[in-house]
Amino acid sequence: MDEYRLDLSSPPNWFPLEQLSRLCHERAGVPSLAPGDYMYAGRLVAVDSPSIHLYKVHRTRRYLCLDVGGHSYRVRATALTLTAEIERSPFRHL
Repeated sequence: MDEYRLDLSSPPNWFPLEQLSRLCHERAGVPSLAPGDYMYAGRLVAVDSPSIHLYKVHRTRRYLCLDVGGHSYRVRATALTLTAEIERSPFRHL
């Protein structure tokens, strides 16, 4: 499992969330996703792995974690070092 570090200094990257929102909108039977319901919470970085962008849902305070390819992740935190593992997403077939 890769070791990630939390980067709070990067500017927000809304591209992965906007892409997922567009895909949800285009597919029948897939729930909609409104980017306005999220806040950008930061980015996880690792040496040999894609960066993971953290989007926090305003209402539920839960996170949606996406890389620029649209893959979703489940993140388990321990102090300032975070480990990320790939989670199957209901949007995988998109």
